[in-house]
Amino acid sequence: TWNTSLHNLRRLKLLLFIFSMLRRVLYSFVKDTCKKSKQKRFYNSERRPDYDYGHTAEIPKYRQETEVKNYWENNAALMEKGAEAQKLNRPHYVFLDGPDGCGRQALLGRLKHVGFTVYSSPIIDYSQSESTNLSTPQDYYDLSKLWENKLLQKLATGAETKHKHNIIVVSPSLISPYVKYKYCFGSDASGLSKVFQSFIDTHNRLREQHSVSLVVCKADPIVIKQRLAERYFLANSEAEKQQRELVGEVDESKQASQIEYFESLSNSIPDNNNNNNTAKTNEDGFIVD
Repeated sequence: TWNTSLHNLRRLKLLLFIFSMLRRVLYSFVKDTCKKSKQKRFYNSERRPDYDYGHTAEIPKYRQETEVKNYWENNAALMEKGAEAQKLNRPHYVFLDGPDGCGRQALLGRLKHVGFTVYSSPIIDYSQSESTNLSTPQDYYDLSKLWENKLLQKLATGAETKHKHNIIVVSPSLISPYVKYKYCFGSDASGLSKVFQSFIDTHNRLREQHSVSLVVCKADPIVIKQRLAERYFLANSEAEKQQRELVGEVDESKQASQIEYFESLSNSIPDNNNNNNTAKTNEDGFIVD
C-alpha cells in the first residue's frame, strides 16, 4: 500500500510538471500570435508611415529602476542643487525634454516608482483632455499657452509641499512649444515667431525666480522612429493622428531636425560634474544649466 501511494504521488507530480510546461508554452504561443497579428494589421494599414514598425528590446523592470535610481541619487550636482534650493524653502525643478519618442514618459514612470515627485503633461494628451482640435500652428500656440498656465499653477502648488531630495521632475519643459514651432511648423507659422518666443521668456523668468535644471533625453534614432510609428498606429482617433502629423511625428525630416537640435542643446549644457556649472544662453535666447 505504501509503495502504491508513493507511486501515485510521483505520477501526480509528473502530471503537474507536464501541465505547468504546457501552460507556459501555450501562453508564449498566444502572446507571440497577438503580437504578430498587431504588426500585420499595421503593415496592411493605408496610413502606415514610410518607415518600419517594431518594438524596442524589453529590459527587466527591476534593472531599469536600479539604473535610474543609481543615476539620479548618485548625481552629486543634482543632489547639491536640491539641497541648496531647500535652504531657500523652494524645490529644485528638473525639466525633461528631448525629441518626440525619446522615452521621457518611461523615465518619469521609473522615477515615480522610486519615490520622486513627477509632473507629466504632454501637450497632445492635454489637448485630448480639453477636447481641443489642433489643425493649425495657431491652434497649437493657443493650446500651449493654456498648458503653460496650468503647468505653472501646478509648480506653484507643488512648491508648498515636501519632495524626495527636494526635487520635482517635469516633462516636457517650457521650451517644448518653441521647438515644435521652429522645427515642425516651418513657413506655416512664419508670422508666429514673436508669440512662440514667449515660451522662452517664461522659461528664463522661472529660472530667475527658482532653482531649475534642464535634462535632455536621448534615444537611438531608429528606436525613436519605431516608437512614433507605434504611437501613430495606436492613436485613439483620427483627430489624434492629425495632431501627431501636425507636430511632425510622422515626418522623418522633422524628426531628424529635432534630434539634431536637442543634440546641440545637450552639448551646450554646462557639465556640472566637471566643476563647470556656469549657466549659458543658447542661440535661441533661453538660459540652460
